[in-house]
Amino acid sequence: MVQKKLLIDNKLGLHARAAVKFVNLANRYISRVKIIKNGAKIDGKSILGILTLAATQGSIITLKVAGRD
Repeated sequence: MVQKKLLIDNKLGLHARAAVKFVNLANRYISRVKIIKNGAKIDGKSILGILTLAATQGSIITLKVAGRD
């Protein structure tokens, strides 16, 4: 498993267009992708899940990826 803390630097935060790009990239892999913000854990392959995090500029998220690829 790989785990990394990330700072959302984009002035628009993790908005819809960025979420779509992230999900499209994550779905290229078999590995499980989780994003954690303030204790909320969501599936990183879910656009709706990412949007519900409401990760604004300055937010810290944790990205966890587990799998063989």
